[in-house]
Amino acid sequence: METGALIGHSNSRWAMENIQYWEEAGAELEVAISAYHHACLSLEHSSSTAPSIHTATLPARLGRRIEYFNALLTQPLAQSLASIARSRNRLTTSCYRIPPEILSKIFEFVIEISLGYVPMGVAFKTICLSLYRILSVCSVWRKVGMAHASLWTLVPLVYFNTPPRGLTERSVDHSLTRAGRVGLRLAADIRDFSINHLSIRTKLVSNGHRFRFINIRASSLPALEAVLQPILTTAVPSSIHELSLCFEPPLSNDSRIHGPHYLFRSGAPFVKSAIQAVSGFARVLRFKNVLPPTASHYFNNVVELRIQDIVFGDDATLRQFLWSLSIATRLRTLDIISITAYEATDEPAFAHNIPFSLPSLQSIYLENLPLNVLGTLLHAIEPGPHNTALLMTNRSFSIIRPNGVFQGNLASFGVAIQSHTIGTLVLNKHFTGPNAGSLHSILGYMPALTAIIFDEQTLDRESLLVLTRPPATSVTALSFPKLRRILLSCTIIDDIGNIPLLKTMLSSHPLQELVIGGSFQEIVEITAPNNVRNRYRNKIDLDGPDVRATATRAWLKEHVPNYILIAPDHHAGFRSNEWLL
Repeated sequence: METGALIGHSNSRWAMENIQYWEEAGAELEVAISAYHHACLSLEHSSSTAPSIHTATLPARLGRRIEYFNALLTQPLAQSLASIARSRNRLTTSCYRIPPEILSKIFEFVIEISLGYVPMGVAFKTICLSLYRILSVCSVWRKVGMAHASLWTLVPLVYFNTPPRGLTERSVDHSLTRAGRVGLRLAADIRDFSINHLSIRTKLVSNGHRFRFINIRASSLPALEAVLQPILTTAVPSSIHELSLCFEPPLSNDSRIHGPHYLFRSGAPFVKSAIQAVSGFARVLRFKNVLPPTASHYFNNVVELRIQDIVFGDDATLRQFLWSLSIATRLRTLDIISITAYEATDEPAFAHNIPFSLPSLQSIYLENLPLNVLGTLLHAIEPGPHNTALLMTNRSFSIIRPNGVFQGNLASFGVAIQSHTIGTLVLNKHFTGPNAGSLHSILGYMPALTAIIFDEQTLDRESLLVLTRPPATSVTALSFPKLRRILLSCTIIDDIGNIPLLKTMLSSHPLQELVIGGSFQEIVEITAPNNVRNRYRNKIDLDGPDVRATATRAWLKEHVPNYILIAPDHHAGFRSNEWLL
């Protein structure tokens, strides 16, 4: 077993022959070294007692032997010793006995974890660090890692604006060389740096047919186009699985024009045709603040679509874009985040005002949408069995018109969402408006709500009461949500005396899961020597040693089927505005 592990996939006969050869050579070496040692001592003795008359050239011969002794004997012996040590380590250490194909799968799993739900820049560093650590463990791991093509499919084209400035061309070369024939994943984060007239552009052209995933983030459109165009010239449209394009201009340069930013406005026709073909085959499309040239059949094969930070001009332009989704019969996941459109009051009737169905749709995620956009969007898509998640912010009650931003009301909000079933509600730090009364009204418009997420919120006594489901005998219980999942992250219960209310609220729902992390507050009064009373807030972390926190954790563990405690500063739930790898 150990011999087989040492020599990999060679047969046992070959192994035994090598072991026998090593043992015989070692025995011969021992005899030769012993004889050589005896000869050296004899020569030394004779040279000091009875010098021969034929020794005139002997000092020079001895000098040459001393000069080459290290190269001829010492170094080969040292290398042999190192080889023996490596063989012993492989036989005695379990990690060396893992077959290369299993070891490479473990490496893939480590890299896959690095591609988790983290921002693009963080993912780059994590993946590079993971690869460096894998290759640095030992020569065996390095050999397996270097030879396993799947570890090198990510092509990180990153421009660093801090010294030493420049592109990660060396990393690109490593990936292009070591990935072999495996499909490549381009991840470019280039700010406003253009690769035109650089050698890297030629490499993208010659390897365009190998790319399966394209993800480009830039702060200028010309820089983004400079990376995308050379790939499009040789890409195989039907082989592209994902196209993700992110345009993040400096805030001072983002004019927020009355319409979307489009790629290749002045580009050659073949470029527009190429991106149209790629978009038509891609299963995953993600666009932030930029869209491909206008085309009607981009969404034939799309399964996952993300539209973020797009300014559509007026509602008619938005509806026209939404109507182009009507051919997306395979679409399962739709994310609409922070898009903007202006409400027009005198619009003619269009065919694309008619709602359309998305038969394969499983989930819609809506974040930071003005009230008029939310209404337009939910009116355009027919209701269905899909889950709709809504992240509300302070924009959620705003109506954007050409002459300014106007505040809507709760009734208008109810009308906007009434045609769809909201299954998940998310309230984070960007939602500061509601009091207990408005929260009660919001929940009243969502009777089918099954999950609610609070992130960086403060829940006071009134909020806990509002979240408590009325008794089944109450008339209002019919329209009040039955929550099966509650998530509280970085959230403060404003008074530790409200722990009983928290327990009552949780008990009133048919909870299946509770994810909770945050703290309680208590008001502490201290009387100064001059009889002046000072009040301050003391924070008690839910995961801390305070006896009241300990008792609360014990109660949650006993009464909630799936109770998960997270750190007080750990954000959980939806953080979809981050651009991911």
